[in-house]
Amino acid sequence: MTKRLFCLLGVVLLSGCGTASTTIFDMFTSDNDGYYEQPASTVEHQELVVPDTTYIADGVAATENVVVGKYNLVKRQERYDNADYTITSQDYWTVGMRASNSMLEEIPGIFAENKDAPVFVEETVVVDRYLPDGYYSAEKAFRYTVEGSKMFNLTPDKDKAHYVLKSYINNIGTPEIPVISYRIELFDKNNKKVGEWQENIRQVLNDDGSWW
Repeated sequence: MTKRLFCLLGVVLLSGCGTASTTIFDMFTSDNDGYYEQPASTVEHQELVVPDTTYIADGVAATENVVVGKYNLVKRQERYDNADYTITSQDYWTVGMRASNSMLEEIPGIFAENKDAPVFVEETVVVDRYLPDGYYSAEKAFRYTVEGSKMFNLTPDKDKAHYVLKSYINNIGTPEIPVISYRIELFDKNNKKVGEWQENIRQVLNDDGSWW
């Protein structure tokens, strides 16, 4: 198939040379500055169909045409809709809480020299916008932990913050076998990342449908 494709491309290239006196080399002409430019193509862009390898079906030889560069995929939302698992808001809460607790273990060391540094908390970014409903619970768990820990000097004004907490909810698996991830990142006022924490949960196989 590769050999046939190269032959077909060669024919298309030769047909773009214009008149019979024009060679392939003439398609690339040098301007006054010594740079080579290719003139506008006179070949229409069409769907490229090339014959695939000949095969035998029911004793009859046949050639299958293959359309190059076109494909169809099932939409991601439909893949979620057809999945046979259930993920609840409590499951999202669990992964958000685990990531938040991991963060709390290291925050004292990061803020050791400036415990009162103003911190701004951004809204959680939903990376996979097709996630099943309930993902907002992960952010609720995160904010609940941050506010309830009393370890942060929170500010509603990002311009006055010395640190910014960012978070992301995502499915790093597939719609059929999801791995729900909650990631937290801490940036200083120079936009340098100084901390990152991530926890994942997935459904336990051969179980009652719980997530761990």
